Amino acid sequence: MATIEPAKNTNKGRIPLLLELVFTVSQLFVLFAAILVAVISISAGNEVWKMVIHVSITVLVAGLMFWMAGRIVYKSFLEITLEKLKEKAEKEAEEAAERERLAAEEAARIAEQEAEARAAEEAAKLEEERREESEEENSIMFETELQL
Repeated sequence: MATIEPAKNTNKGRIPLLLELVFTVSQLFVLFAAILVAVISISAGNEVWKMVIHVSITVLVAGLMFWMAGRIVYKSFLEITLEKLKEKAEKEAEEAAERERLAAEEAARIAEQEAEARAAEEAAKLEEERREESEEENSIMFETELQL
């Protein structure tokens, strides 16, 4: 069974769908509640000024309820987003530390190889010098033997 990958958010700067949905539903609910209260108030035979008071109270109460609900949703979304950003930053920091550790290991390995190469060069030079000294000694000894 194939898994469905969520689409990447390419709408930077826009509020998420859940928040848009909460705000839209709240506005529609307040509007329809106000219309319903106005219709019920008029059909009950109330005067216009009473209907205006009923509708105003309905709009204020429903607006306050949805304002609090929207605030809770927004705060939750903000906390989740901050947590994701912190996790991402921690992951990037760990990756950077790992890259730095690997680079340090590589630098140490290269320095060790260079030190070994220098030591081999110095050993070769010393061997060459010893050979030259030995050849000089041999030639001096050969000359002294010839003179005898």
